[in-house]
Amino acid sequence: MNWMTTHLAGLHYFGDLAREGLDTPEPGLQLLPYTSVQDALRSLGVTIDSGVLLDPYFLFAENTESAAARAGRATPAGHDRPPPSTFTLALDDGKGTVLYLPEDDSPAKDLQLFSLVDQRISRIRASGELGETAARLDTVSAQPLMSCSDGPCRAWGEACGDGCECNLYEVSNSLSPALPSHFTSGPGHSYTLVCE
Repeated sequence: MNWMTTHLAGLHYFGDLAREGLDTPEPGLQLLPYTSVQDALRSLGVTIDSGVLLDPYFLFAENTESAAARAGRATPAGHDRPPPSTFTLALDDGKGTVLYLPEDDSPAKDLQLFSLVDQRISRIRASGELGETAARLDTVSAQPLMSCSDGPCRAWGEACGDGCECNLYEVSNSLSPALPSHFTSGPGHSYTLVCE
């Protein structure tokens, strides 16, 4: 689980963060600018000192009702099929808001955010010194644009990639122990979405 996910999961409630979001063409889906995410972390006593520009990058939040509809349009992948190495983690706070985070199964310690490349969602990885309550970032790298869009699955076809469809996976065993119990056995829950 990347550094950003570990710390934002500590919020348990994402409504305040979502109120800072920008409207998108999709009703209910908010784009969360990096500066808003940084402020939310600061409220937890977690700071990011970045020598690289992160302002163009973002996360997403969505109200529970439209997030449930989005997940309902996805194809359940089944328990025996692990998600690909790169996916979008959906954390439902159980109080009306779902936070979407870029995630993967890599053991590398980094901070990940979504990016926009040619009107398609992709992601970046920022690395440096990542401590318990502070990060000093010195490198940012854009991930190659995949054939299917990253992030919370959008309408298939042009928005996601021709021939792509959204698949919904249960959170893997490797992520479950790293998430607060609020998202595994409490009022909230978690799942992953992958457009592939």
